[in-house]
Amino acid sequence: MKLTKREIDVMRILWESEKALMVSEVVNREGGTVYSVQRVMQSLLKKGMVAVDGYAYSNKTLGRKFKPLVSSESIESEALQELTGSLINKSIATSHLLASLLPTDNSEDTLSELDRLEEMIKERKKQILKMEDSEHQTFED
Repeated sequence: MKLTKREIDVMRILWESEKALMVSEVVNREGGTVYSVQRVMQSLLKKGMVAVDGYAYSNKTLGRKFKPLVSSESIESEALQELTGSLINKSIATSHLLASLLPTDNSEDTLSELDRLEEMIKERKKQILKMEDSEHQTFED
């Protein structure tokens, strides 16, 4: 699901919060007007990105509290997939694109990030092999 920059800004505030937030709390952290943040929240509700997580009072006004329903990782992953799908030069291999995103320092953080990537690649290979096995069994039946 494609999100606007403003929607991503609001989602980022919700992801960073320990608790569900009211529109007025988002405005206090991010700026803008209550009306503009309410419009963004309505859009995020329609897209299934946030949910109402109770009600609270703010300056004698009862308002809804919102929480994110999707992780930042899933949104970032979707954005990267969209980017790779829309590359002008389709001859760029995915491996080259990913390599260009890797950190270039030699820190422990980089090593652990590479270990996580290695695990993700192994898991993806297992998924593909399982799918191929199930397809072969279907054809043999």
